Amino acid sequence: MSDGKIKVNDQWGATVHSVREGRRATRTGLSHFAPCFSLYTAKDYTTVGGMGLPFLLNNAHEAVAVAEELYPKYFKDEFEQYGVVIGRMAHTSPYHLFTKDTAVRKLEDVKGLKVRAGGGTHAAIIGALGATQTSIPGAEAYTAMQRGIVDAIHFGDAIAPVFKVHEIAKFRTTNGFNVLTIEYCASSDFFNDLPKDLQLVYNAWARQMAQADAQGFYSVGDVKGLIRTKEAGVEVIDMPAAELDRWKAAVAPLTAKWIANEEKNGRPGQAFIDDVKALSAKYSAMSANDMFQLTVDSPNMGMYDFK
Repeated sequence: MSDGKIKVNDQWGATVHSVREGRRATRTGLSHFAPCFSLYTAKDYTTVGGMGLPFLLNNAHEAVAVAEELYPKYFKDEFEQYGVVIGRMAHTSPYHLFTKDTAVRKLEDVKGLKVRAGGGTHAAIIGALGATQTSIPGAEAYTAMQRGIVDAIHFGDAIAPVFKVHEIAKFRTTNGFNVLTIEYCASSDFFNDLPKDLQLVYNAWARQMAQADAQGFYSVGDVKGLIRTKEAGVEVIDMPAAELDRWKAAVAPLTAKWIANEEKNGRPGQAFIDDVKALSAKYSAMSANDMFQLTVDSPNMGMYDFK
């Protein structure tokens, strides 16, 4: 897209820095583009945690479209105060419960379990179910379950095979509570040093990459991942609607509590939730192809301050 003017040097597997160090790495220029998951430093952020509230969004590509449209209004200041610009507002697909020894068929079965969660809003959801959340990186999930550090892992279907959870779990309980925000940050100096024509190229690429990742890895990956999970002999437990409603009731107070806290601190909590729901309805009415085409034809221009 840049005719070779922007050159990419990929470094994988924490060879330069860990995921948790991504924000600092992009701020200092150690990396120009890296994960900066707000859930790992949830105390540093406010409104963005609302994107992970239970049963608010349906899939990864819808979540990305909603978050990137809302970014200038709600999230831009949150991220740029740390000396970075946003790379993309990536999101996972909905999460489900993978367990090794306990078949979770009703709400009572999850109480007291030690569950791997990502932190922030995700941790609050696990706590509302009566479980104990343990915040560990996804790459450590397999070993943690193998050693009994956790009893369960709350993961998406696309992610589980990547970290080989399907090889150690015996049960998967469908719940689809939440998506996780897994943002990527970019170096402010790198972006600001680009001439305007390349800033526009970078923005177009970043918006397309956000949708490509959401649709390809997560939304399509969920289907493939669930097939692999079943082929591995994992029992997939789909709870009756009435039982799932009990789970929804258990986590419902989190949204009201989040809104009240936002309003208490002078932020528009209810307005934010209303905006998310309105955009969710807008994008859920579109096909994935149409959503991607929209990203190509009319990339969001509100993510950066262009020259």
